[in-house]
Amino acid sequence: MMLLFLLLPAFFHEGGGFPPNLPRSADLARHPSPLRSSRHLPPRFRLPRRSSTRRSGMSEQMARKQEALNATAEREAEQQLWDREKLTEKIKEAGVAGVISYGATEVAFWLTSLPLAIAAFLATFGAIPDMANGEDAAKVAVYSAGFLSIARALVPLRIAAALALTPLVGKYIKAAQTEKGADDSRAVAADDIRSQPLHSSALLSSSVATDIATASLPDRVAEPVVNHASEEQSGPRQQTAEGGSATRMEGRACPWLPSARARTHSVTFPLPEGGDIYTYDAVVLGGDMANERKRPPVVVIPPVGVGISMEVWKRMAKHYLSQGWDAEAPMHLIDLLGTGTCEPKTGPSAGGEPFTTALYAAQLQHYIETHVREPVVLVAQGASATVAMALLERSPQLLRGLILTSSPGRRRALRSLQSGPGVFSRLAWRASETRAGRAFYRWASRPSFIRYFSEAVLLSDETQTRDGSEWMDTLTKDTQKNDISAAVLSFLTGHIMGDYRDAMRKASIPVLLVMGKAPSIKDQRSRKGRAEDDRAARNDRLVDTFRGFFASTGVECITLSGCSPFWESGWQVAQEIHDFMTRHFDTGGAAPNSVPSRELTECFTGTHSSEG
Repeated sequence: MMLLFLLLPAFFHEGGGFPPNLPRSADLARHPSPLRSSRHLPPRFRLPRRSSTRRSGMSEQMARKQEALNATAEREAEQQLWDREKLTEKIKEAGVAGVISYGATEVAFWLTSLPLAIAAFLATFGAIPDMANGEDAAKVAVYSAGFLSIARALVPLRIAAALALTPLVGKYIKAAQTEKGADDSRAVAADDIRSQPLHSSALLSSSVATDIATASLPDRVAEPVVNHASEEQSGPRQQTAEGGSATRMEGRACPWLPSARARTHSVTFPLPEGGDIYTYDAVVLGGDMANERKRPPVVVIPPVGVGISMEVWKRMAKHYLSQGWDAEAPMHLIDLLGTGTCEPKTGPSAGGEPFTTALYAAQLQHYIETHVREPVVLVAQGASATVAMALLERSPQLLRGLILTSSPGRRRALRSLQSGPGVFSRLAWRASETRAGRAFYRWASRPSFIRYFSEAVLLSDETQTRDGSEWMDTLTKDTQKNDISAAVLSFLTGHIMGDYRDAMRKASIPVLLVMGKAPSIKDQRSRKGRAEDDRAARNDRLVDTFRGFFASTGVECITLSGCSPFWESGWQVAQEIHDFMTRHFDTGGAAPNSVPSRELTECFTGTHSSEG
């Protein structure tokens, strides 16, 4: 019956026999009839199901993806190796300094990481492993492999830390190589300068000044270059009776100091060959130097901060002009590199390096030797005292007196006078060059942050921090340009600092320390009745510290009203500058006057309070 059923289709086909599309019995096992389900055949003759086919295709797709992932991992490993080799090449290019810094970084890494890894192992497993025990030995092997893998992954970071340390090591190597040959020339030049009397109308010899600058610091930033272009803008010089020269009252008007006796001059300061050229403004009050004048000129520098420039001294400058003291001693207000009117705002080496106290000291030396042309009394505010001390160490013959006005940030100011930038400063500077660093600067440039910082550190009067106040308008004017100030980032990363204790101990010039007695707005709110006592105690500690710094010459200390005298007591600061000049230079500049014009508790080492 079954055979008949199988033969029936042959009878219905034309021509008889099997249809051409019907498989033969011999091929039936390999090619089953589409009329029958494959599940009725023996397992070895079944065709793969559609789901199996799809699963096979998916396996092939996953295999291709895995191959792509493996290729990507290989490329990343090659790229990491290439980056590591590239960083190693940079270490080799740095020479001896690079090798020393890399060795120091590796020693510091292993001396730090190995004890930490051992402590972590003991804390995890609770006992010292017994290497004779197979289980303990296996734990140690696994843990060691993991530690070495982490150490290997940190190789680029260790090399980057070594590269950040390389400039500092190179600086000390260069200083050690040149210090021995520079000692003799520095001593001879200093003896020559001490043997010459410093009269206020006498000019510095350009050759002696150059020799002193050459011998002062082995890694100095720039040679004093006479700026003929800025002299043309400032006008011709007037010959004095002693063969000197004096700047005539020419130039352009000062926008924030409306007076015919206040003129603005453009100054150009070139860095070494291949470096940048900076241009900044200097405001000169009373430029004509009278032949009979006995008092030295005054040079005033501002602090470094967001939105801060020489304009923060305008209250003091207005009172100085109104009293006619500019006729007795001309005053020069200048912007430091990277601040205020200075262009560009980037650091040296096309922004790759931070501003330092050595660079600022070179700027002051260039300005005094090129444009003032005689020793000066230098006035510095807050943290810019480190710049004044750098000039004192670099070219002491250019200074005849120091006036330091202090704000409440005295802990950092004192620390910046006793230690220089370290490895963490270099790393912080590299971090400030990233997008995160630029974003932080823009965040700190907001008016709300400037107001917060002013209330916390600088001001004691709440009306000064309101929108539209003179203080807020002065500080937010420059921040609206949205320029990244490398000077501010250099200050925040700890590069405007150095160890100047030796230079201060050797100083032989009079020093005046001006402090404010009022607590800041934040201290008034938080400490209330204790704020004034705390401020007085901090002032006493500051006075004691500076007396120790200038042990050979002593320090005059004066307390004025307000929190930051340079702004809140500007007219009082102008009065104290005039009194300082009267005490020390009305005798012809031969020696400080032994009888101060005001009553001090101790001559040259006392404290004095001025209410107004």
